[in-house]
Amino acid sequence: MVDVAIALLASFALIFILIARKITPAICIFAGLTLLGVLSFPPETFLKYLLNSFTSRETLEILIIVTFALAMSFSMEQTGMLSQITEVLTSLGGKWTLVLAPLLIGLLPMPGGAIVSAMMVADIVKKYKVSSEFATFTNYWFRHVLVLIWPVYPVFLIIAEVLESPYIRLSEIMLPMGFSVFLFGILISLKDMRKIGIKREKISLRNIFELLKNSYPIIAIIIFSLIFKIELWIVVPLTALSVILLKRMEKEKILEAYRKSLDLSFIMLILGVMAYKDIIELTGAAESLIVLLESKSIPIWLIAPTLSFLIGFSSGVDVSYASTVFPLFTQFIKSGGVLSQGHLILMFTSGFLGVMMSPMHLCLIITLKFFKAELRDVYRYILPTSVLSLLISALFFLLL
Repeated sequence: MVDVAIALLASFALIFILIARKITPAICIFAGLTLLGVLSFPPETFLKYLLNSFTSRETLEILIIVTFALAMSFSMEQTGMLSQITEVLTSLGGKWTLVLAPLLIGLLPMPGGAIVSAMMVADIVKKYKVSSEFATFTNYWFRHVLVLIWPVYPVFLIIAEVLESPYIRLSEIMLPMGFSVFLFGILISLKDMRKIGIKREKISLRNIFELLKNSYPIIAIIIFSLIFKIELWIVVPLTALSVILLKRMEKEKILEAYRKSLDLSFIMLILGVMAYKDIIELTGAAESLIVLLESKSIPIWLIAPTLSFLIGFSSGVDVSYASTVFPLFTQFIKSGGVLSQGHLILMFTSGFLGVMMSPMHLCLIITLKFFKAELRDVYRYILPTSVLSLLISALFFLLL
């Protein structure tokens, strides 16, 4: 068997080569997954692990959440709820609805939640001929800026537990970085935003009422999942069902909404992403990568954020770097038992940006497919925003 760290890097190189050749994302992921698996395990063992991943509780829950989130979105579209929300948001924010909609959905720590905000802005994108790559960038980037400061995301909670830090304190420390990530996203968006001729209208109480009324599924998910702590795989299907009942949808429209939600390519993408994550964990590739870098006598202040970035980048899953890298470098972040703001900002931001730049990120894959955009074109927006964010995190590291 090949060293798993090398196998991981080889699999990722293959994925990028296939993406550059415009191969379907699901095929790219399964190709990289297969290469990593066959280089790390005997074929029969790899197939066994693959089947276990496809049928695991975590994978099935995400399939349920994403499928019913899609069904709910299609139902809201057919009943006019999404168009009403978009209309009010457009009145409030004009062209900045492209930012406001994903920010609103960003309050929900829901896998694949970007599809909801994508459908909310779809009419604007079509009507005002917004480029597919710019629509993908704004929907994807602003859907995730709250990850750094909103203490409901699993990655945030894991980091807080590992560092034994109160959630509020962690939010306070990361707030400047969260604002910077948001600000750089706005900065990179300005050129394209100037081309969009949507103007704001006067705000009325009726606008606010319509927004709240039509946003009830989103509000319900927030209340029941965050306040009452009910699992998302239960809340989302029930909320989707409530749209059918309260809006008295016709049988044909219900069947159409749920037929669209059972998109085979989406299902394959989810299975591929989850299996890739699981195989990385089973091979111990993340830990091997850490050992490989440490053996090169690289200083710890460089190893820690680099590993955080690489593990996030290789998996496309936030909790990956939080659960594998952060426990190894608690002494770096809490030197002498005192939480170092600069060290925390650098490590958290590096992992976050690794995930955001990863072609394995479920929300990126879903948004690319929805807007029919090319990944390399979207990288023209993601890359400069990420570089600016990384530079400011390094500045915080030096100053704090």
